[in-house]
Amino acid sequence: MEKIALNLSVDQLALLLKLFKEQAIFKDTDISKLLNFVITYYTTVKGKDISFESLRNKYYLAESSTITHLKGKLIKMVNALNQLK
Repeated sequence: MEKIALNLSVDQLALLLKLFKEQAIFKDTDISKLLNFVITYYTTVKGKDISFESLRNKYYLAESSTITHLKGKLIKMVNALNQLK
């Protein structure tokens, strides 16, 4: 099965998953189960397979540059939502 390519780095993907988990977008999902699902079905912007260890480490430790980049993407998404009104 071909994986779905995301236009996110592993760092950004891990942070987005953490936000989803913390905001209860994922209902009662075990983190390991979630991360295993993601590495099975998705690739990142570099097109390489994602390692479980890398995704897990970045899930628990986000760098400030990653926060800044993801924040910009989320702001664009909010702006797009505002245009749907």
